[in-house]
Amino acid sequence: KMDATAPTVAVDGITDGAKLDVAAVRTARVRVSDATSGAAEQVVRLDGKVVSAPVRIAAMSLSPGTHELEVTVLDEAGNQASQTVTFRVVGTYGAGKKLVKRLVDDGLVGPKLAAKLKQELTSATRAERRDDAGQALRSLKKFERLASRVKDKEVKLALKRLSRTTAAHSTVTVND
Repeated sequence: KMDATAPTVAVDGITDGAKLDVAAVRTARVRVSDATSGAAEQVVRLDGKVVSAPVRIAAMSLSPGTHELEVTVLDEAGNQASQTVTFRVVGTYGAGKKLVKRLVDDGLVGPKLAAKLKQELTSATRAERRDDAGQALRSLKKFERLASRVKDKEVKLALKRLSRTTAAHSTVTVND
């Protein structure tokens, strides 16, 4: 019996079009089925880079913006199917505070430094509400200087990215 039917593939744990804040962590699981010849090969890529499934997506380790999770499967007969999930990572003050809390809970940032980081995010939020872009940017610069004290390179980069993203958003919002 000839198998001309492609396998089916589905991704659970993250939806197409999802918006993840920088503190979000998702686990994308791949489901593959093939009624005839059976699944032979599966390739999972996050932003073009091959990763293994299930995929742990920690938004803090991705840059803000659009990302793509692509799954391609091949069955024993050579039929192919793929599924692509596109999602966005966004940086906001609220998400920044959630991220700092998570980093404290994970033991990656000490409570004293975390309090100072949150204080600068709160200061930037208040300044932005008053349409004081200058103060918001100064608070975010302080946040970035505080972030440079973090030992873990990935965490340091994530906090600096958050600062730059919210700073860019702040100037766009205030100048509109």
